[in-house]
Amino acid sequence: MKNVVIFELEQQKYALPTESVEKIVNAVKITSLPHTPDKIQGIINVHGKVVAVIDIRKIMDLPTKTLELSDKIIITKTKKRQIAFVVDSVLELAEIKEDRIVKMEEVVSDPDIYDGTIKTSKGLIIVYNTAKFLSLEDEEALEKALSG
Repeated sequence: MKNVVIFELEQQKYALPTESVEKIVNAVKITSLPHTPDKIQGIINVHGKVVAVIDIRKIMDLPTKTLELSDKIIITKTKKRQIAFVVDSVLELAEIKEDRIVKMEEVVSDPDIYDGTIKTSKGLIIVYNTAKFLSLEDEEALEKALSG
C-alpha cells in the first residue's frame, strides 16, 4: 500500500506520496522573489520559516491563474529544502494498492518529474516527485536569491 495526497489543478487529478508532504495550508499572499527562475513563484512565511513557492502550473504547462482564497498550498520537503506550490484543491488522502500504481519508466523513457500513475475506475492520476521540480541550476539561483 502507498499513501498519497490527491489534489486537483484545472479539473485534473494529481498525487504526491504522503511522505513528501509536510502540510497543507490555506492560500496566503506570495511575495515575489527577484532574480530567480521563472518557475519560482515567490516565497511565503510558514511559522517563521521562509519557503519557496514553485509555480507548478509552469512546470505542467497549464494556464496561469490568479491566487484565490479557495486555493490550497501544499508544503513538501526535498533533500535540500521545503518547497510549496499552489493547487486548486486538495481532494483526499488515499491508500493505494501497489498493483494499481504503474511506474513511469514503464510508460515513458524519461520519467523526469513523475513517480508513477495510479489506475482508478474514474481514470488515471499522475504521481509527481517534488524532489525533481527544481534543476541544479534552479536550486543554485534560489539559494543565491534567498541568501541575499
